[in-house]
This record gives sequence, structure tokens and C-alpha cells, in this order.
Amino acid sequence: MEGTEKLSEIIWIAPEDFKTAMLILKNEWKFEGRGTYAEAEDLDDDEIDPDDDEYYEMVEYYGKEDGSSAEVYYSDYGKKEVSDIRFWMTVDDKEKQKFMAAFKELNPDWKPDEDSVLYDEDAPYKGFLYQKALGRFRFLMVLIIDTETTGLSGYPKDRVLEIGIAELEEGSVRPVYSEIIRYSDIAEFDRKYVNLDGSEGIWIYRNSDLRMEDTLNASKDVERVAAEVRAIVSGMEVTSYNVPFDLGKFLYHEPWNLRGIVERKIDIMKLATSKVYELCESDSLDDKGLQKRLLREREESYYPEKWMRPIDAYRALCPEDPMGLEGMRHRAIDDAVMEGWILKALQINNTDFLG
Repeated sequence: MEGTEKLSEIIWIAPEDFKTAMLILKNEWKFEGRGTYAEAEDLDDDEIDPDDDEYYEMVEYYGKEDGSSAEVYYSDYGKKEVSDIRFWMTVDDKEKQKFMAAFKELNPDWKPDEDSVLYDEDAPYKGFLYQKALGRFRFLMVLIIDTETTGLSGYPKDRVLEIGIAELEEGSVRPVYSEIIRYSDIAEFDRKYVNLDGSEGIWIYRNSDLRMEDTLNASKDVERVAAEVRAIVSGMEVTSYNVPFDLGKFLYHEPWNLRGIVERKIDIMKLATSKVYELCESDSLDDKGLQKRLLREREESYYPEKWMRPIDAYRALCPEDPMGLEGMRHRAIDDAVMEGWILKALQINNTDFLG
């Protein structure tokens, strides 16, 4: 099929990244054997000079199911002294073209650097492969999950009432999935519920347009919704605005069980907090009233780390309001879409989201 032929690109790993590369290989790649350098290069003994700078005592081989392979060259195998690591990263041409299109959209003024080793038009793609080899590859498509819950304590005390998933791909954000979850016993649950501040009743029912009747009349129970969510996110790059809350307190637990089946390296809240305060401190926000309020609230905060609310991060980083805040509800899918636009703004602002 046109545009899907496999490409194999060689990547040399810099010495400062040897340690990271070895950890990735040992933990995530399949060890396929070892051999002498002479065997690797098909050389006779009289062609080997141990005093040669390019002499290697031993070579280890690793592979992945997609056809990617790696070779680790040791100058002293007994001491585990690594001299060179080479990856052959296997991708398809469609993936390459997709990456380059997304890169050029986010970086329209980029030009090749004539002083760089990677000075051709494929330089961004080579960097993309390098990050992929080091296990820091971030899928072009990121799924953002938001939950509305009965409270803040998390599993097992609390439940997910609603879940929304948005998709950030090639500079655009769109809703992917949205469901209210049916619990037939929610009225009794609400009657007995006590919040962390001592107040009674489920907070979200009293502070959004989500009502108990919506929960009682929802078409799907939690087991079905959890199964559908797992099918959508399995193997994907997944994040949320507050990863320790949405994933750590809820979605890594029963019945969701997302731990181990999703890739997760981004925490939007941490990145947004750092970026927005950086803009505030340099007097760079267009909305000076917002800037003044955020700095004041941080100064007055009891907590040493004042995390940025998603609505404030959105207003600071997305002043053009791409999603249209007017009429927005405090609901899972609306919040997930908003958080997707925040993540896109962080990418455009060159925030290091590679972890």
C-alpha cells in the first residue's frame, strides 16, 4: 500500500545518553545474543588490532517486534565499558510524513542549521527517531482524560461519575469519548457521603449541571464504560490535567485498571504551572488582570507549590479561545478538550514535554 513501506534508519547514541539507552534496552528490548567484534564484522583474526581505536571486544544485540534492532559495542566487556550504541529504528513512511507535517505546522519558521550534523530537511525527523530510540518518543496523537468524581479521596471511597476523552493530533483537538456512568445505588451513596471538609453530599451534583438523575438514567454501567475506555486507550499516549488524581486515585484501580496498558509521561498541570508563572514573572501575559491575580494568589497560598487551575492555564496560554469558553460546562468532556488545547499551547511555546 502506498505510503506504508518500512524504513530502517540508523541512529548513533551520544555518550552522555549511554546510561539511558542501556536501561531502555535491558528493560524494554529483547536480548538476542552477543558475539565478538570479529564475528560481527566477519573479520579474520589477523585483521583485528586490539590497539585500534575502532576495536571492540564484544557486541550485544537487541531487537523489537516491529523490526527495530540495536547493537551495543564494548571496548572492555568484563568492565562493561560501552564504546558505541547504534539503533536501527524501523518506522513506515506514512509515520515519517505524518511527523514532518505536524512538525512544520508547529514550527513554520524552522530552517535547517548548516552548522549542525543534522543539516538536511529531515533533521527534525532524525531527532524524533533519536528520542524514540531512547524511550522518550511521544506519539503524535495524545489522548487526554478527564473525570468527574464523587469526591477527592479516590479509590476505594470514591467513584468516577463521568469520563471524557479528547484527542490532540497534528495541532488539532477533538472530543473522542464521553459517558455518564450508571450507579443504581447512587442516592444512598449520596445520602451517606461526607466530603473532606465535613460537608455532606456529592459535590459535583451541586456545582455543575450533572444531576443524580443523569447517573440513575445513564445507559451504561461502570464495567461496560471501563471496558470501552480500556479499548480506546490501550497502548496509547494518555495524560490528564492532574495525573496523580485522575489516573493515580481512580483509573489505575478497579474496575478501570489502566496501569500498564497506557503510556504516560506528560502531566499537563505541572507543565502549565511552570509555563504560566514564567510568563507572569516576565510580565508577558496579555491579560494583565489575570497575571496580577495569579501572582497574588501564589503569594497568598498556604501551599509552597500553587498549582495552576486548568481554566486559568487555558486563559493564559490560549488567549484566542480556540474552544469557545462561553457556554462551557464543568463536565468531563469539556474539561478534556480544554486541557488538550493547553497541551497544544505548551508544545507551541516549546515547553520541554519529553520528560
